[in-house]
Amino acid sequence: MIFGTAPKNLGYPGTMPGFDRYSAIPAVETLPEYRPTVPEPLLATGYKLAPDGKSMTLTLRKGVKFHDGTDFDAEAVKFNLDLWKKELRPELQQIVSIDVLDSYTVRLNLSQYDNSLPYDLATAAGQIVSPTAIKTKGKDWAIKNPVGTGPFKFTSYDQDVKLKYQRFEDYWQKGKPYLDAIEISYVSNSSTAAAALQAGQSDLMWGSGSLNPKLPDDLKQKGLNVATIESTIAYLLPDSKNTDSPFAKKDVREAVEYAIDRQAIVKALSYGIWQAANQPVPPGFPWENPDIKGRAFNQDKARQLLADAGYAKGFETSIKGPSSSTNKDAVTAIQNYLSQVGIKAQIDLLDSGAWTDVQKKGWKNAIVFSVLAGSPGNYGANVRRELPADYTMYPSVLRAPGYEAALVATTSAFDFDTQKKASQALSKFMYDDAMITPLWSTKIFAAKQPTVRDDYHATWLHLYWRPGDAWLSK
Repeated sequence: MIFGTAPKNLGYPGTMPGFDRYSAIPAVETLPEYRPTVPEPLLATGYKLAPDGKSMTLTLRKGVKFHDGTDFDAEAVKFNLDLWKKELRPELQQIVSIDVLDSYTVRLNLSQYDNSLPYDLATAAGQIVSPTAIKTKGKDWAIKNPVGTGPFKFTSYDQDVKLKYQRFEDYWQKGKPYLDAIEISYVSNSSTAAAALQAGQSDLMWGSGSLNPKLPDDLKQKGLNVATIESTIAYLLPDSKNTDSPFAKKDVREAVEYAIDRQAIVKALSYGIWQAANQPVPPGFPWENPDIKGRAFNQDKARQLLADAGYAKGFETSIKGPSSSTNKDAVTAIQNYLSQVGIKAQIDLLDSGAWTDVQKKGWKNAIVFSVLAGSPGNYGANVRRELPADYTMYPSVLRAPGYEAALVATTSAFDFDTQKKASQALSKFMYDDAMITPLWSTKIFAAKQPTVRDDYHATWLHLYWRPGDAWLSK
């Protein structure tokens, strides 16, 4: 297999980003298993919510072993979730304490009901590794040596080059996995990865339709099987919290949106993989608000708004983004459109360290090109992860009064209809304040040899697959 982003952390809870989770899945399982509607049992066979929503009790699967031979049990779950909470990530912060009721029952005591919790436990926050391995070997060792309960056991990792797993003979799902081994090679250049796939040097490649939108169709034409799924929405983030920034003025933020012809960019660059967006929700998702008509391309309107804000002659700024995942043609097109209304923007693509600083520490006099993960499961959780009310991510983006309440309303709803209405209201709140500039939704794709079966890439979630079910036909 070929994947574009090499992992930095494979086995230590709380510091594992989504892309790292993809690489860890063969070895490290979650409590429930992700589904778009309701997560299904995996290491946890079930969960029960208290009538007041203030606690959730997990029933755990018996007879499961970690790869080091130690038992998966309630103490292991508590150990992992406590480590995650110590990292102060937005996921799981609603858990105020964890009680071990018996060897296979855990109660999560909550500050308030949160409908995102089952989804968080079905993704990175719910991945469970061996406490013994961490206690005896330490954090630095665990980061590069995942010891989980999954169908494959970690063998070796040549940093940024290749990750190897072998079949775990004592896996709790009898008869699985079907494959003897999995090898993941890390190739950042998608064209190079595609060439290796076409040459038969790999069975599968995972790719981003944001970076190379033409590639999925090219590979399909070459006889490979290609699956796609909506994954993210691209947007621009202004430094609106900085009072001396032009973007502190709402008129300027609206002008940016009116200045950019999203439909033209999508038509010219995406080969049908992107869809222009008029709100911070991927088109077609249940959270899309039908009352939002969007700010259609209108550069005269943009110029007038800039003049009203005191920038009739425009201003200079920059567009920042991660060099590894930014479509340079798209950002150049945005730069050109902004220049037509007087906003002169330099493009500044950042390495991973500088990009992390932008995400965590903020920026000045710039707009940031980034993406919001698009999961149909829980919109509020996605927004909270990227734009939490406490400013722990993208702190230069202003959260207007009422934002936190709108966000909490999405995750505190007890039923889907209420959650949907609250999510649509959150989208409208963000739109009305021009909090971000929505651009277009994108897809990820998995291109496979015809022999690859039941891998579940690009089926339910953009960074999820089922290595234990995968097999190769002759």
